[in-house]
Amino acid sequence: MASAIIAFFDSLGWDPTAVAALLAVIPVTEIKGAVLYVATQGEAVWRGVSAAYLSSVLLAALLSVTVPRTLALAKRIPFAKKVANFLTERLGSRAEQIASNADKKGERRSDATTFGVFAFVAIPLPLTGIWAGALLAALLGLSAKNTFFALVAGNFTAAGIVLTVALLAGKGADLVFEIFLYVALAVLLFTFVKTLYSRRKGRARGV
Repeated sequence: MASAIIAFFDSLGWDPTAVAALLAVIPVTEIKGAVLYVATQGEAVWRGVSAAYLSSVLLAALLSVTVPRTLALAKRIPFAKKVANFLTERLGSRAEQIASNADKKGERRSDATTFGVFAFVAIPLPLTGIWAGALLAALLGLSAKNTFFALVAGNFTAAGIVLTVALLAGKGADLVFEIFLYVALAVLLFTFVKTLYSRRKGRARGV
């Protein structure tokens, strides 16, 4: 899969830096996939990583403002409400966990929840990037400023971890990229099936 993606962009004649900037804003790949892609190119790694991070910062700024408003608007539209509920169901329990931990620690809720979103994004796992992080922040009621801070700081940390792994892997970066893509798709499929199953089970119980 990774080789097919690399070959596709090569056939387009795109500069790897531009490809990295694009991959960094796509929900499935995001900064983690972008960094791994750049590592497979073997040159201009830092330029590509910088471009990927810059594009993700711009995306974070956009999502910090638009996601809460979009969710609020979606609640007024029947079909959009179903889509919004589907997207947020996976993150509902995580939001409750972060909020509960914040209350137990007795810290300022905004600080604790901001750190919770940061930690969620910083761990370089599939589907824990800026898109999911913005949804999580909206569920927690974070301000746009705190959301933006948590997203860009968490994304920077994730990028640093993935870049370190890619550099240590050397020529094996292609394999790491391949594994990442398959795991990301597997997690996406699993989440989709699990959410559908939970919804059907809830309907059967009359919930």
